[in-house]
Amino acid sequence: MDPAIRFQLWLLRHGAAPLLRMLLRRFGGGSREEAAERAAVVAADPVRIGHLEAILMASAGWAGRRAGFDNDSRGFKGLAPLDLEAIACPTLIMHGTADSSVPPENARHAHQRIPGSELHWMQGSHVVFFLEEGDTAPVYALEWLRGKNPARVPGPLD
Repeated sequence: MDPAIRFQLWLLRHGAAPLLRMLLRRFGGGSREEAAERAAVVAADPVRIGHLEAILMASAGWAGRRAGFDNDSRGFKGLAPLDLEAIACPTLIMHGTADSSVPPENARHAHQRIPGSELHWMQGSHVVFFLEEGDTAPVYALEWLRGKNPARVPGPLD
């Protein structure tokens, strides 16, 4: 296993709250106190910690994929802007108010241009909503899908 991944897993298992607090301060806006509160909630939940461990494990071997990532990144820069006004299906946009990786203005921009879209703000949430709003965001998305998808066939979650 990649030594960097092994070290990150060790930090997550032995000091989740401080590690999460630092990450939330770095990548999600808000005060030190807000980051500490959000980090404590995530660190106390073994399911959310399990999600983070899975994400770290999936990132193992990054060095071998770097060239492909760089190639894709160069290709994205040459893409024409999306024609958001042409989207004709029900659209739910879920975005964190404290996301510094993808600014909230991007969500507002998409919402203003996609006809009939719904914008759901996750207060104080960063891009990994399943960690910070794991009790509410997935439920909201499922309920939205149940109400907005007329072709949906009832499944095991009903």
